[in-house]
Amino acid sequence: MSAITDSDLITDEKVDFVLSEAKEQLAATVADAEALTKSGVYLLGGLLTVITALVGVTSAQFVGAKSLSEQRWGVIIPLLATTLYSAADAAMIMWSALSSKELEHGGNTPNNLATQELFQLETRLLKFSEALSYQDRIEKNHRRNEQIGITINRGIKMACAAPLIYLLLVALTYIIAPSSFHP
Repeated sequence: MSAITDSDLITDEKVDFVLSEAKEQLAATVADAEALTKSGVYLLGGLLTVITALVGVTSAQFVGAKSLSEQRWGVIIPLLATTLYSAADAAMIMWSALSSKELEHGGNTPNNLATQELFQLETRLLKFSEALSYQDRIEKNHRRNEQIGITINRGIKMACAAPLIYLLLVALTYIIAPSSFHP
């Protein structure tokens, strides 16, 4: 599409429509961001629950009456590795997907609107200028939401892989050192 060069084409009805659509689209990107944040919070809550359980199970494997060399390391090491893997997944979600910074909301500050240049414009052109200012925000929110969605999807895949990693580590430990499973 080409840019509008003739301001006479910008009628009150058209600019009201464009402004309404721009505000609606920007509000939709903010709503999408809120939904992604909820998904991230649920995922993080699930991961923290799993991590807490893994820490409990891991600590239950230690026997206080035995020395470190006599502990059941064949069971403990896979649990520790899975716990650390899950903690890294939770940290990635927390730092990447739950950040509300960089989210652009609707509206303009008075400093943006109360300028000499804008007050010289007719109201229809002022509204059109406001509608155009939403375009960058909409695109920025789309990029942000896409990146957060990718991070959440990666986090879900990593969470689903954790039990498989644990089983693989247990199998490898049993193959390498079967005696480490006996008390």
